[in-house]
Amino acid sequence: MGLLPLEYTDCLTDTPHYRENLRAHEKELERTSQAIKGLIK
Repeated sequence: MGLLPLEYTDCLTDTPHYRENLRAHEKELERTSQAIKGLIK
């Protein structure tokens, strides 16, 4: 899954599309964090 880049100008307008994209990035970061924690254990 490829994530769309977060654009600073989109942040200023705070559209629903930007919020969805931001949520997708947050979910991916959480998955990555969990994977790293799993590797460390």
